[in-house]
Amino acid sequence: MANFLARLKKPNTRINEEAGNIAVAQDELKRVLDVKWWRWRHLYLRARQLQAAKQRSDDSPGAQATIDGIMAQVSDEDRATFELYYQSKLNAAIQTANTLSGQRGIPADPDEIEAELAEQLIRAAEGRDHAQGLGIVPSADGDEYEIMPPEIDPRTLAPGRGRRSSSKGDSAAGAMTPARWGSLAALVVLPVLWFIWSIAGATASAETGVASDLTPAPETAIPGATPTPLTDYSSGEDVTVFYPASLEIERPDSSPIVYRVLASASELGGTWKPEIPEGSAAWLNGTYINHVFCLPPSSMALISTMQRGDAITMRPASGAIRQYEIVATSTVGRQQTEVMDQRRAGLTLIVCGSAASGNANERMVAEAVFRPEALAAAAFSRGDQVVLSNLARLQIKTVRTMPPGDDPAGYVTVEIDAELQNTTSAALDERDIIDQLEIDGGVAERLAPRNTAVEAAAQRLVTYRYRVPAHGGSATWQATSSTGETVRIGLAVAAAPEGKPREPFSATINQAAIRLQKDGSTTMIVIVPVTLQGTRDGAEIPDNFSLWIGERSIALSPQDGALPTTIDQGQTLTIELAAQIPDVAQFEIQIGGQRWRVTLP
Repeated sequence: MANFLARLKKPNTRINEEAGNIAVAQDELKRVLDVKWWRWRHLYLRARQLQAAKQRSDDSPGAQATIDGIMAQVSDEDRATFELYYQSKLNAAIQTANTLSGQRGIPADPDEIEAELAEQLIRAAEGRDHAQGLGIVPSADGDEYEIMPPEIDPRTLAPGRGRRSSSKGDSAAGAMTPARWGSLAALVVLPVLWFIWSIAGATASAETGVASDLTPAPETAIPGATPTPLTDYSSGEDVTVFYPASLEIERPDSSPIVYRVLASASELGGTWKPEIPEGSAAWLNGTYINHVFCLPPSSMALISTMQRGDAITMRPASGAIRQYEIVATSTVGRQQTEVMDQRRAGLTLIVCGSAASGNANERMVAEAVFRPEALAAAAFSRGDQVVLSNLARLQIKTVRTMPPGDDPAGYVTVEIDAELQNTTSAALDERDIIDQLEIDGGVAERLAPRNTAVEAAAQRLVTYRYRVPAHGGSATWQATSSTGETVRIGLAVAAAPEGKPREPFSATINQAAIRLQKDGSTTMIVIVPVTLQGTRDGAEIPDNFSLWIGERSIALSPQDGALPTTIDQGQTLTIELAAQIPDVAQFEIQIGGQRWRVTLP
């Protein structure tokens, strides 16, 4: 110990240099977060507060121009992050207020709710209720940073130079308080001590002739083996702590390959031709939900041999770790930009600059799904009717697990029927609601849904489809609107049947036996005899019997009381279903997964 302390007394330029670099890096990271906090507190939240006040009283001439001017000072990236965070908080506040208003019998005022929310978020940003006075800053990952709120505008400070000197009259405004020194101590002191210890250990090894565990190994020429800071290859693009910094791809029989990441500016659907140094990967700037990367031609052999379940680790510049798992590799045409779809939480690797299979118009692609460490709890259950404000009402009707088919070994397809009622005056399509299924600790692979188009003010049964583990289990289905509002519904996915029919029963109808009864001058009651036959014991009889007139859905109800809940294999059940319909000549009947078109005489 005495020798170690003695060595510390000797001047060591390397320690000083590394300590200085760490101090500058930590100062720059704090400045980035300070700027983000300033934009959140003094720009975005201020604009939202003014907007809420304007909505409550329309006698504010020029208010909108002021709001637009404030919001224009927030960068596009920060605005997208803030908007998602704000909308999630607003949606939660509206849901709570609607619940309370139902109990009290007093309707909730959305303008008042938003005004109160703006005040609450400002209070949280300023850290008024925090024991250490730390303020909240939203992150792009949906989490929150806690920082000591800056007392002066950090945008006026030069990068890497710390806080500017304040004049005598305002020295208190820029001074470092004890709370600030405490919050920075862990960020600065611990890395410095680590570097001191590592350097001292290396010196001790040289003096005693004993190898140290901290002695750096000789550098090798493995492509992409060492991540390089994004700033080295940013090509003038602004770098933030949320940008991907490195990709680590696991290989079963050897060490993983690490690609350093550079940001590449383009637009989804546009031409993207990044120049990629060997050992690097180009990230399509702005793809935050499904991260899209281009890899160099030398990665063709690696990508083509990847298997389902292979792990990928993506590290943003913030130091966070995001785990992904390969679900499929394929060859796609250059025009097939759907692999970059931002409707799913995942990661897409594209081999750029080299054609797949010798065809210049094809590219090798690997698709992965996100594997979060923790998943949020579901707020609703199957059968609950949930609302996406100013968009639609949703209710999960049925969850069907299909027998093994063309799915990979150990996986099957599950179909979720959701009754979707469009509450807007415009048609909805697949882009308006982002769906996601979480099961077995991760996000399920999304397959193409069916019947997603719903006309204005219409109702339809939409079938969402996913690839899930064959053993099934508890799951959460999530729907997110374009405003960021999200609802989460808990449900159970049954284990896959082995070689059994896809439907729990078969249904037949006799169109000649369908009859009509007058129910008024413009409406009729249609009665449809249906025969069900069970295809396996204890098969559940769903309640999604419906009649369709164009895009409009009408529920079919049993004429004689409630249906039994299950039906056994070979058992036959004849029921009469009825619905009130307008005077039409043609309609469709849907029972389970079967559908018939009926033409009336």
